Amino acid sequence: MEQTKEIKENTDVPAVTVRLIGIDNRFHLAPIYVAPRFDEIMGVFYVGDKKYKGKMISEQGVDPKIFATTDAPIQLTNVDSFRVAHLDTFDPADQGRMLVLQMAIDSGFVAKDKRSVNPAEHRYYIENKEEEAVQTVSKAKKVRDALSAIDSLSAEKMEDIARLTGEYVKGMSKTQAQAALERLAMDSPDKILSVFDDKDREVKIFLEKLVVADIVKLQNNQYHYNKQLMGVNRDFAIEWLKDKANEAIVRQMAQQLKGIKS
Repeated sequence: MEQTKEIKENTDVPAVTVRLIGIDNRFHLAPIYVAPRFDEIMGVFYVGDKKYKGKMISEQGVDPKIFATTDAPIQLTNVDSFRVAHLDTFDPADQGRMLVLQMAIDSGFVAKDKRSVNPAEHRYYIENKEEEAVQTVSKAKKVRDALSAIDSLSAEKMEDIARLTGEYVKGMSKTQAQAALERLAMDSPDKILSVFDDKDREVKIFLEKLVVADIVKLQNNQYHYNKQLMGVNRDFAIEWLKDKANEAIVRQMAQQLKGIKS
């Protein structure tokens, strides 16, 4: 005895409404059906952090036993479900509609906003045009800042930064390194900006060059200079290079690197 309460799709969206958006085309036509969690022993329906009392409305001895809420904004039963789909809207002033939205969120298929979408879990997200506009403006500024920072670099420095961001590939030309950085700046500007904000940037570049030149040996993720262990990982090796007690050895490394370049 399954009943289904259908909610009409509305694409004429007032500014104050909340709207669901399918995360991709697969979910633009495929609805989901949501229902409250029901505890038959306690006779209680759960939606979000709220609970509503239930009362059996079916006749004794008849299966399935049907319970209905007595104190919810809309009637909930243990056999009804609610249809939710792409572009469905929810007016915050309508407690019943907002209850359905909360059930959709409880289902695990709805992300609270676009940034929170996990494609492995979600089918929809709650649209927030103002927040998304702010995010777009913010990212655009970061992209401009990242591209400007790249433009300020020499060709050699671009190659160095490409190494730190993981964009460098052996044999890559300076133009290719620049293009890789600019693509990264447009896709993930934070990755570029974090490198420029890194106070250890030059030390990390120096370490990368030492490894490439085979002056520092990288074995099982451990860094060695001659027979001396610099660090059991990259972070420790960086601290070793920064340690004033190792200044003389670091100068020696720099001379070796300079000799290889010349």
